Amino acid sequence: MRRVLAALLVGVSVVAPVAGSSGYALTGGTPPRDEPRTIRAAFAKRSYATGDRALFRVTASVPSATLRIFRAGPERRKPKGADDMLGAAVTKPRAIAVGGPRTVFVDIGAWKSGFYFARLEAPGGWLGFAPVVVRPKVLGTRRVAVVLPTNTWQAYNFRDVDGNGVGDTWYANPQIPCVDLSRPYLDRGVPSMVVRGFMRWFEHGGRAADFLADDDLDRMKSGRELARLYDLVLFASHEEYVTTHVYDIVERFRDLGGNLAFLSANTFFYRVERRGDRMCRTGLWHGLGRIDAALTGVHYQGWWEEKYPSRPYTVRGAETAPWL
Repeated sequence: MRRVLAALLVGVSVVAPVAGSSGYALTGGTPPRDEPRTIRAAFAKRSYATGDRALFRVTASVPSATLRIFRAGPERRKPKGADDMLGAAVTKPRAIAVGGPRTVFVDIGAWKSGFYFARLEAPGGWLGFAPVVVRPKVLGTRRVAVVLPTNTWQAYNFRDVDGNGVGDTWYANPQIPCVDLSRPYLDRGVPSMVVRGFMRWFEHGGRAADFLADDDLDRMKSGRELARLYDLVLFASHEEYVTTHVYDIVERFRDLGGNLAFLSANTFFYRVERRGDRMCRTGLWHGLGRIDAALTGVHYQGWWEEKYPSRPYTVRGAETAPWL
């Protein structure tokens, strides 16, 4: 039986950044830059397994900073803005030397699989964040996999690394074919569409799952392996950019009786290729003969035209999906 859920949560709306609709470079605007006193930071990989030693890169013009790792979701209050993240601390505060580009190692303990972030701060209002997915040491620990949209996060990252006045993404300039997946995010390191609401719903509901980054899904050998490991694969947010391999294995997973849930529009919309640390887009999936609605149950069209305003999801017929 093929089971697909296109919308699950009541009261969750999907919002895309304004810059994503046209791009500041196309309107003559000033490219976004770091807030003053930002500590730029990024993990070398977008996911690590429990027990791994994670590599962490940090840059700031302060001599030292305090580093602490948090798990997103258990917090009870909402962040102050788009450049803030909240969660439950899983490490003690640790002083690290900065004063320029530095490499720091973080030992991932017996943390449960989930979405985590590093918080770095220094006197004088210096602050920065770096997100990371922690997957279980052995996949299939839980029969549900939650995939976080790490490809989309970098596609919407307008950081201008080469300093040419244009953000290094096709949302700033359609002529840019590839994005660097290793860049720190703007907004003090907080990705756009960072699934805050989903993580709070997940954690406060006492739910458990194997959390995966796009890279983890891409490393699956086949749809059969995915079906052996999981009964449900849930795409928690804006899973817009996927490789051919991911499309193939998810489609095969469905055909083998696997259950799918998509919690956002614009899912499986663009084909991309990985070239080292770069992700390059190669065309719309529906232009390549694979209609996204055939997999997700719905088709995205023209949200940016504002003909159909965003509204909360409404769940109907939930009794028909007891597997969920």
